[in-house]
Amino acid sequence: MISALFCDLRRSKNEKIPSQPEQRERELRDLIKNKKKLVVLFVDEAHDLHGKTLIALKRLIEVIQGAGGTLSIVLAGHPKLSNDLKRPTMEEIGARATIFMLEGI
Repeated sequence: MISALFCDLRRSKNEKIPSQPEQRERELRDLIKNKKKLVVLFVDEAHDLHGKTLIALKRLIEVIQGAGGTLSIVLAGHPKLSNDLKRPTMEEIGARATIFMLEGI
């Protein structure tokens, strides 16, 4: 997902995505901060995401906000996603989420 953000936000196609996680995170943070725009990542089939991935996304949001940037993530998935976010292990993420049920679509 970080690679997808880099591909959408980088200035030129020749820019390399850093291979080290810490450096990649810092460069993405700076890239979003310098854009001075709200960045939104849409994730479809989010009910298939691993819990550690959700925690990593929450951490990424916090890192970017700490630098003065804004990253929002929209997770779209089956009702299973809502149930997963209500579990005690996902309490930290579920408390920061707003859940919308789109029934009848």
